[in-house]
Amino acid sequence: MAWYNKFIKKKESITDPTTAEEREIVITKGDSENSYFNGDSYGGFFSSENGTAFNPIYSDFYDGEKTPGELGSVLYTYPDHLKLRLRAYDSNLKTDIIKIITGKYFKAVIGSGLKLQSEPVQEVLKINGIDIDLTDFKKKIESCFNLYANSYYSDYRRMQTLHENANDSFSDSFLGGDNLFILRADDKGVNIQVIDGEQIQQPDETHDVLKQKKKGNIVVDGVEIDKKGTHIAYYVIIRKMDSETSDFDINFKRVDCKDNQGRTVSRLVYGSKHRINDVRGISRISSILEKVNKLDRYTEATVSKMEESANVVLSIEHDQNSTGENPLTPGTARVKPNNKSIDNLYEQGQKTAAMIEQSTSKKTYNMPNGAKLKGFESGSDSSEYETFSKTVFMYLCASVEIPVEVALQMYNSNYSASRAAINAWEHIAEIVRKKFSKDFYQPFYNMYLEYMILSGKIDAPGYIDALENDDFMVIEAYCNARWVGPKTPHIDPLKEVKAVELMLSLRLISREQAAEMLNLGNWEDSYDKFVEEGRIILKEEPETINNNENNNGTNDNIENNNKE
Repeated sequence: MAWYNKFIKKKESITDPTTAEEREIVITKGDSENSYFNGDSYGGFFSSENGTAFNPIYSDFYDGEKTPGELGSVLYTYPDHLKLRLRAYDSNLKTDIIKIITGKYFKAVIGSGLKLQSEPVQEVLKINGIDIDLTDFKKKIESCFNLYANSYYSDYRRMQTLHENANDSFSDSFLGGDNLFILRADDKGVNIQVIDGEQIQQPDETHDVLKQKKKGNIVVDGVEIDKKGTHIAYYVIIRKMDSETSDFDINFKRVDCKDNQGRTVSRLVYGSKHRINDVRGISRISSILEKVNKLDRYTEATVSKMEESANVVLSIEHDQNSTGENPLTPGTARVKPNNKSIDNLYEQGQKTAAMIEQSTSKKTYNMPNGAKLKGFESGSDSSEYETFSKTVFMYLCASVEIPVEVALQMYNSNYSASRAAINAWEHIAEIVRKKFSKDFYQPFYNMYLEYMILSGKIDAPGYIDALENDDFMVIEAYCNARWVGPKTPHIDPLKEVKAVELMLSLRLISREQAAEMLNLGNWEDSYDKFVEEGRIILKEEPETINNNENNNGTNDNIENNNKE
């Protein structure tokens, strides 16, 4: 088997292989010649005994590019947070396409505000030795909070409600990337202040405010973080105008994330983030800004072109037999041709035109010989614009995860297709709503609940002890809540009601959940009102009510349901 010797290179001591020859696969002779032809080894030489062939393995790197140069240079992109924010604000102000998308998006996710549904985790409380009937607790805290959330006392400046601040925070984080809220407490209760993310900026290295930075921490884009990357404080620009010069004096204020008791008193609310470790957010529309502005310019150009074309209504075309007259110029003398019969035809046409003008009240022109009055055509096909703009708009909507039917509020498909689009949008809106409620509503509710318990207005056994002992399990068990947002109106209410009725009969949902699904408000309030109305009607018309109830069995059904 000496034939394979010419393929074998004796092992040499190569400490720094730099040449192609030195990087060749080195094969050393083992104890047995059969080891050169092991079928399980990487590569090998051809052998008639086991059918292997010399097949060396090479190392390579893959960066997503199959054809060299096809993807261009590799970019390590750093978002310019301030410029992205300003461009997004500008587009939302000037571009109707952005307004169409964001208007529906904001109303669907937040709307008039999210409603609190207190859901304390009773099992966790029992594990910690707290046995409490939570029915009264939930009813009291929900009533108090939902009232306070609609009060101006929930705002630091006493100018907005909590829900209006939530709308500002959500829209600002969507467009600008992030914003900051600060929680405070006074004798009226807890209040909130929402600050535009533009005001959170990096102080100059020589600024005195950086002396407040804790040792070992760093400040990145106006956010102070520790070694673990936890947010410690935010640096907010404070602008004060000089009354004499009218110039603004720019200063910074350091805002701590937590107070001395460890409560969250300030936090950044993000719209989107470019990278996991980024401390600042980016606009949700950052990827479509250029395309939106191009489509807007194309729309403006198309409308302008059609407007210009509309100003040129008619044109006169003359052939070689034309007399060159302008029929639109009053008092123009007609050039009589030599052919008398043609002249008679023209005079006859003039009379006919006058008759038509009198009978129809429409302007009619008797054209000279060889002249034709023709409408001006711009050459712009509106159908092409419509097809192009709809296609681009569809992709713009998809990029921010909103169905085009919802954005335009046009449901031209059948019921199933339209309902599928709405259900998909409700699923996306619920995910976005859940994240925002955890970032914005929940911290406010946590401090509000603590305020109500410490002031003695809400009874929560074991909560104060948990605060003193830093028992977060008990605290979070009491604070656990669900936030209910607006539901999309139904296409076919009858079908929706039947579906909810079936789920109720199978006991898959509660009556409260059924009322939420049908946009009917609070079930307990509605039921109390229903009972009260029944008493009033029964008092006024007892015989009629009794007869109706015997016929339709309404009261029997309600009573049976209550017993169940």
